[in-house]
Formats: sequence, structure tokens, C-alpha cells
Amino acid sequence: MQAKGKKTPAKQRILAAAVRRFSMASYDDTHLRDIAADAGVDVAYVHRSFGSKEKLFLAVLSEMSQGHGVADGSLAEIAALFARQVFDDSIRHSESDPEPLMILIRSLSLPAAAGPVGSHLDDLFIEPLRKKLGDKTGLRASMVMAMLIGLRMMRSFLKLPAVSNANPEQAAETIRQALEKIMDLNGAKDETL
Repeated sequence: MQAKGKKTPAKQRILAAAVRRFSMASYDDTHLRDIAADAGVDVAYVHRSFGSKEKLFLAVLSEMSQGHGVADGSLAEIAALFARQVFDDSIRHSESDPEPLMILIRSLSLPAAAGPVGSHLDDLFIEPLRKKLGDKTGLRASMVMAMLIGLRMMRSFLKLPAVSNANPEQAAETIRQALEKIMDLNGAKDETL
């Protein structure tokens, strides 16, 4: 047990619990009472600390912006990692380290979150990838993310047999090749776009 002076502040516990809950369920299916129980606080304290569920969700998106994204690694490494993440369950993020993309995907149906989700998708993934690609318009970076989101939704939510029952190594290799083609790793940068 932690000493009294070293206990994690309640607001940080609430935020950590919210990150976990929003990564496991949609915005609508995530409840403040559950977050409060996970954080060991009263639901009224969650309201006092963050104001509303929507504001807590926005705080979660901001929290997920810290230390995530695609800024590190070469383009070939990024293409291979993205491809593996779609199909290799062993490298999925854990409950204690949720995957930022899944929080964004799980919240796509929320009209109020459309702006913030799109903004964070852009900040976390599209903009860093656009810069790495030299993609002036951002179209190729957006296409990469659209492909990944679509495949994750087909596999994780719709559970389409062609995607969810695919051989993970073969599927990841096919996706890697497609991503590299979209990224145009062997071609010139988009100087004219």
C-alpha cells in the first residue's frame, strides 16, 4: 500500500479510469458511475473535477495525445507496425496501456465528439504521417488511416469472417504491401501537391 503522501491524486485516477473505460466501450456505453468506482471516488467528485462526461472524454483525448502517434520510426517500420496491429492480437495495447486509435474508433458514432475525434485523429496520426511522407495535401496519410480504421472496424466490431478469420501473418503482409503502396515509399515525395 502506498504511503499517504504518495497516493495518486483522485483527478489522475479518474482520468486513468476514464482512458481504460473509453478504450473498452463506446462513449454512450461508458458511464461516469463506473469510472468513479474504478477510481475509488464518488461520481459527484468526477463531475466536480471534469464538469461533464463530454469534458472528461475531451480530457481523455488530450491525455492520449501525450506520447502517442507515428512521429517515431521509419516509414517502412510504421507500415509494418500498422499492418501487424490490425491482425496480431499479441501486440494490441493492454487495458493498462490502451490503444489511442480504438478510443477514437469507439467514439465515431457520437455527434458531439465528431470535431474532437477528428481533430485528435489528425493530431495523433494523420499530421505526423503526412509530414513523414512529405504529403502536402494529407490525402495519402488520410488514406492510410481510413484503411486501418476500416479494417479494425471490420475485424473488431463487425467481425467479418474474411477479416477476422484471416491468417494473421498473411493478412499483415498484404496490408503492409498496400500501406507501402499508398505511402509510395519507392516514389518521389509529393512536391507538386
